[in-house]
Amino acid sequence: MRLLPVESQLDISRFRYRSDAKMALGSQLLQRYIATVLTGKKWTDIVISKTPQGKSFVANSPFDYNISHHSELVVVAVRPDGKQIGVDITSTVPPSNWTMNWMEGFSQIFSPFEYSQVTSDSTGNGEFFLRWALKESYSKAIGMGLNMDLAKLEFRNLDTARLMDAAKDKTGTDVVGAVAVQRGWSNSAQLWIDGVAQDRWHHEIFMLNNNHVIALATHKEGVNEVEQVRLRNLTVEELMSRALPFGPAVAMQPHSNPV
Repeated sequence: MRLLPVESQLDISRFRYRSDAKMALGSQLLQRYIATVLTGKKWTDIVISKTPQGKSFVANSPFDYNISHHSELVVVAVRPDGKQIGVDITSTVPPSNWTMNWMEGFSQIFSPFEYSQVTSDSTGNGEFFLRWALKESYSKAIGMGLNMDLAKLEFRNLDTARLMDAAKDKTGTDVVGAVAVQRGWSNSAQLWIDGVAQDRWHHEIFMLNNNHVIALATHKEGVNEVEQVRLRNLTVEELMSRALPFGPAVAMQPHSNPV
């Protein structure tokens, strides 16, 4: 904790559950690491701020980035050229306490076309979670988060069945010892807003072998639309190689474990 400024330590201490606090800590450390790499500044000289809508940014820096975490996985996406970028990671397995008609509660976030795809999905829940991640990645890229009408964001041309099949493939050792190994990739998704194709935007989906999906949204300009964005696992040793302490750690109250 002493690798973060006092205000960040206090923010983390307010989480009720230890798992949430750990992900928040990982998020803060990863953001600071990326900033030191791209700016050349010292760890303790990095200033991380937030827009009024809640999107994090590094003050006086030329790059844009976005971060997401779920189930002890933290992912960051970066555009060194400063073009807007958003990322979301989520599980493709619904919580065990969801009821049979749980999807009805989310109908308002989908267009009629999307909802028909979600409710007739032959892959189980793939359509729901892929579309949810795509919507989140775009809304985060433009700095709105969930503060917008997600039903206006309609994604077409998804390759859901192939992606879900790829995620189930447990063979191969393409990333030895990694927590998350990529099993499927697609850049076929197309965004439409109020019936108008958003041709300036590029979307990618990565399926991981542990029932997670990563969705990425960014401007097409400067992106190779044939090759996928490169995923890279960052080791603790790499992260710590740039870390510096701010001072003594703030005393923390014990966190609860989720029920």
